[in-house]
Amino acid sequence: MTSRGGIKGGTAIMAFQIVRWHYLEWLGLMLLAFGFEFLIASMLSTTILRQNVAQFLSMMPGVFQAFLGGKNMNLFRPEGMLTFGYSHPMMQVLLSVLIFTIATRHIAGRIERKTIDLILSRAISRHQYFAAVIIAMLVGTLLLSATSWLGIAAATSILTLKVKVSLLPLARIALDLWLLCFSGIGIATLISVCNSQGRIALGIMIGVWVFLTIVDLTSKLIPSLSFLGPFTPLYYHQPYKLLDSWSAIQTDALVQLGTFLVMGTLAWRRFATRDL
Repeated sequence: MTSRGGIKGGTAIMAFQIVRWHYLEWLGLMLLAFGFEFLIASMLSTTILRQNVAQFLSMMPGVFQAFLGGKNMNLFRPEGMLTFGYSHPMMQVLLSVLIFTIATRHIAGRIERKTIDLILSRAISRHQYFAAVIIAMLVGTLLLSATSWLGIAAATSILTLKVKVSLLPLARIALDLWLLCFSGIGIATLISVCNSQGRIALGIMIGVWVFLTIVDLTSKLIPSLSFLGPFTPLYYHQPYKLLDSWSAIQTDALVQLGTFLVMGTLAWRRFATRDL
């Protein structure tokens, strides 16, 4: 059944198709996330190892400590050590790879290859296709964030840990990590719809991510420039603040979802009117 707005159920069908095209890549990223968090959790299996790692990390240069959470780090607390896995750039890189790949291949890349017309000719409207790409990225990042938490949960169940670990605070942090992806998806989508070449779009995405990371680090390292922090999405993902309360996640959610809505709306308006 078709309509002026496109085939009925077209958004879900297209989103499923995108997921099917990328499921092997996603499985690889999920295995990396699972293994990384499992490895971090395995440090708790030996008290001496945990203390040595915590002491080593606390003695690292200021720039590295700022990158990992700065003064908010509580590495000598079991949950604090596990939170290190979420503030480490590894998880941000994995999520960025997923977001950048989908946004580049299915918007700028298809425009460049002139294959998007073929898809839109199958009674799929522009808004359905655009929504399908967004949904695919949200599903992928949700699965990746959840898998990282499962890595910790598996380690606490399989390994004989020397300390008791509460998984609920870590679930809050995994959720907050997924919320960070909303900003990334909005920004990446806007960049992609404004470009007609996949490589250029990808280069700009990476450049923006590096720039925001540098601004975030600078705001943590230089007190006089701390006012810059709130202008970056990364400022609203500080895992150590979520160990004891849900309160911080409320502000994080408002900022990340607000950025997503603004960037997503701009991206949609551009996609709806541009030549494909």
